[in-house]
Amino acid sequence: MEESAAEPPTSESEATTATPASSEEKVGSRPESTVVASSLQFAGVSIPFVQSQGVGAAPATGAGAWLGTGNTTDGAPTHFIGHNPGDFSAVMSLGVGAVITVTDGNGNARSYTVYEVIDVTDDGYNNNDLTDDVYPRMLDAGGERISLQTCITDTVNRCVLAR
Repeated sequence: MEESAAEPPTSESEATTATPASSEEKVGSRPESTVVASSLQFAGVSIPFVQSQGVGAAPATGAGAWLGTGNTTDGAPTHFIGHNPGDFSAVMSLGVGAVITVTDGNGNARSYTVYEVIDVTDDGYNNNDLTDDVYPRMLDAGGERISLQTCITDTVNRCVLAR
């Protein structure tokens, strides 16, 4: 488990007008400079997201807002899920200090800084310390923040927490 002692500042960018992506651009591999409403930008890619609200699996392409809405100004957390291998593969390259920008459905962009990267079992426990219940700090802790989750194996997931 990687965790920083100090909480990094959260910077909020000014509202951004969304630019539609070309139909020829491949999902998950658009340049980071292309800003699309309802999207995540990190590690050089822009990934669109949809509302998934507790579904049993990530959407076939892009990402899903599994908990929360992706709204960048509501003061509430959003948990995003996506496939690895697949559009969410770049989650595996994120480390503490990385920046993730969310552009919500209204075109408002906000940048979040990664403060913890952790491998979590399907039951919500730290894969390296099965006494560490990760769900409360990942899903239940309030405030404007995000978490990203993608599969490493059939039973272990990479989770990235940012605020």
